[in-house]
Amino acid sequence: FRCPWELDGRSLALSRILLGFTVLVDLADRIWAGFYEHYTDVGSYPRSMYYGHASYYRQWFPSIYMIAGTFTPLCVLFTVHALSAFMLMVGYKTRLSNIILWYLTASLIVRNETMTH
Repeated sequence: FRCPWELDGRSLALSRILLGFTVLVDLADRIWAGFYEHYTDVGSYPRSMYYGHASYYRQWFPSIYMIAGTFTPLCVLFTVHALSAFMLMVGYKTRLSNIILWYLTASLIVRNETMTH
C-alpha cells in the first residue's frame, strides 16, 4: 500500500522542466516587447523613476537589475537568467539553479512592475 500523498520523481521532473520553459518564454517575451525601452535608463522607465516611486517590496527587496541601466550589463543579466532557467530545465544543479532563478525572476519583476502579466 502506497501513501496517497507521495510525490513521484517523474512528476517533479516534469514540473521542473515546465517551470524552466515558462521562465524562458517569459524572458523571450520581455525581450521581444521592448528590452531596450523598458529596462535601460534611456527607455520609458529609467532607474531614477524607479527610486522616485515608493513601493513596499522595493524597500525590502534589492533588485540586481538596478545595478546598471545600460544595454551590455543588462544583456549579461538576462543571459545569466536564461542560463539558470535552462539549468533547471535539464536538471543540472537544480537547487542552486532554482535559488538563482527565483532571485533573478523576483528582481526582474521588482525592476519594472508594469511589465508583469
